[in-house]
Amino acid sequence: MKDFAPAIERLVRSGLLLRVNRVRRPGIPLKSYAEPGAFKLYPADVGLLSAMYGISSKVLTDGNAVFHALNGALAETFVLQELNAMTDCDICYYSNDDSTFEIPFLLEGEDGIVPVEVKADESQRSRGFRNFCEKYRPQLALRTSLSDYREQDRMKSIPLYAIGTI
Repeated sequence: MKDFAPAIERLVRSGLLLRVNRVRRPGIPLKSYAEPGAFKLYPADVGLLSAMYGISSKVLTDGNAVFHALNGALAETFVLQELNAMTDCDICYYSNDDSTFEIPFLLEGEDGIVPVEVKADESQRSRGFRNFCEKYRPQLALRTSLSDYREQDRMKSIPLYAIGTI
């Protein structure tokens, strides 16, 4: 990994890649809980990801089917692209100690850490997301998917197309 560190850093600084550090315990400030050696890299936008995988523009404009491509990677990249554009806060991801589940994105909100679950379909079920919310009791939790908007307790389900409005 050390051999790639300078190249990765250049790509992140140039804005072509977005780095999302892992946290195993969410807290504020989120940056202080981040593990700099454990991270995910995302292309800065869905256009770059699509070009990397040769996904045609026809697929990208073909309604909701695009979010299923690459096992949800397009949906996660889209959500990260939107979150990154609307906040200067650190964005991390959560993975439990035995890596049996993860939360794709954690944000710092006014009332604490906000977990963001991303689904590439209309599914609302996620055992890991539910476990995270039960364990850490966030004041607000966000799920984004192809489903309609709804609120349930401290959970907001937001359609993918509207994630930039949170």
